[in-house]
Amino acid sequence: MVTPSLRWLLVREPARTATDPFVTGRDAPRAVLDAMVAEGLLVPVAGGVLLPADLADVPAARAAALAHVVPAGGVVTSAAALWVHGLLERCPVVDVLLPPGAVGGSRLVRPGARLRGALIAPEEVARHGALAVAVLARAAADAARWAPEGRAVGLVVRALRAGCSPDAVLAALDRPSRAPGTRRGRQVLAAARALAAAPVPCAVPGRSALPAPRQPVDVEDAVDAAHHREDVVEVGGVGHLEGEAGDRDAVA
Repeated sequence: MVTPSLRWLLVREPARTATDPFVTGRDAPRAVLDAMVAEGLLVPVAGGVLLPADLADVPAARAAALAHVVPAGGVVTSAAALWVHGLLERCPVVDVLLPPGAVGGSRLVRPGARLRGALIAPEEVARHGALAVAVLARAAADAARWAPEGRAVGLVVRALRAGCSPDAVLAALDRPSRAPGTRRGRQVLAAARALAAAPVPCAVPGRSALPAPRQPVDVEDAVDAAHHREDVVEVGGVGHLEGEAGDRDAVA
């Protein structure tokens, strides 16, 4: 539910209702939205969709925001699915699975989305309102396959430390058989499994063990800082990993 202070932003779009938890560029001038982001009142999600700061950590609100970005029939997976499951602070580029052969046509292009043709079993899909999301094991497996180098291990570590079984991730990697990235995914899983089993460093006496609000400090962020580079580039509103073939993973 939208907070009363932000409800006025929704009156410009007749198809939307006051129960939608997110706002977009159709709800207010971009300068107004940018100012609210700068003040910490709104949090960017993906594709120009924003959430009120007091709803940014609510799984149902996160799912509703992504449902506005994902094309019909798509299933959110990889890092974006981990975000919906509450394991990430910021929403990354949204990986969306579509049936092989369905990834094509300008009507499917969504800003902030990266479309991939791949099979996913019904038992690997969870429903969050209108959004279909890969279960934790499949999301971690796809992150191991496709996430940028330097992020993949950290993402899988998050899933394992959240209680996801390494065997379940391995089974998801082997399904479907011979899927692109499976060998790389197994290597990432092995590294993540070892790291997840390592003791978590204790807090320094006299200092808080918690990171500053909205600035998480963990293995993923540490690896990101070490690399100092942007791993995903956007082409026509659809992201590609560096070194990947765009005609396989995204809409032309």
